[in-house]
Amino acid sequence: GNGIGARGAKALGKGLAGNESVVNLVLDNNNLGNEGVCLLLRGLEKNSTLEELRLDNNEIDDTTYAIDEETGKMMGYPLLPEMKERLERNHGIRTLSLVFNQLQRRLTKSLFKAALINDHPRREEVAFEVII
Repeated sequence: GNGIGARGAKALGKGLAGNESVVNLVLDNNNLGNEGVCLLLRGLEKNSTLEELRLDNNEIDDTTYAIDEETGKMMGYPLLPEMKERLERNHGIRTLSLVFNQLQRRLTKSLFKAALINDHPRREEVAFEVII
């Protein structure tokens, strides 16, 4: 990884918002933390071409709250519900890898299974996979 952290994740998310060519994004070992993942996913809401997102070993956990970089205040929700909400809005991602993070396997899988219950334009083609 390159250690881009939350600030780099935010910039990357903004850049990918309108991108139509990136299909796989590997951000393993980049010290994103919960804040960086939240900021990245905000940009990815508007991206429909990304199919695989790898966030392995990024100090992500399901207990801490994320901090809003712009206001410096704590966001009022844990990371996993935030991820679920953002992924429900993104209709391209089919594989999300979260290996070597501090996440509870059962809770994580149940949240992402719930994320699949949306009106996906290609619902019949999608086999969403969470790798923990």
